[in-house]
Amino acid sequence: FIPVAEETGLIVTIGEWVLRRACADAAQWPNGTRVSVNLSAVQLRNDDFAQIVFSALAGSQLPAHRLELEITESVLLQDSDATLAVLHQLRRFGIRTCMDDFGTGFSSLSYLRSFPFDKIK
Repeated sequence: FIPVAEETGLIVTIGEWVLRRACADAAQWPNGTRVSVNLSAVQLRNDDFAQIVFSALAGSQLPAHRLELEITESVLLQDSDATLAVLHQLRRFGIRTCMDDFGTGFSSLSYLRSFPFDKIK
């Protein structure tokens, strides 16, 4: 259902709910335990995405360093300058980022140089 949700734009609403729920649940876990949330390229292209993330953290009182956002390398193929700007903004706030599924598509080591990911999967 993810491709349909992306095509219709519903992924933004679904993704926001998932992010808020994940942050709220993780806030109840022992300190030091992180939560990882997969993101869609559509979510990252949303102008309000960074604010949604900041709001989810504030609402749950989850420290930013306990949140890890997972993106696929295909996200960087689409409007990479804007995407990188958002990822850098989130990183400055203390949020970790993970390159998910690296090597399954149009792999390029240049992606790893363009953004300092915390983890590669």
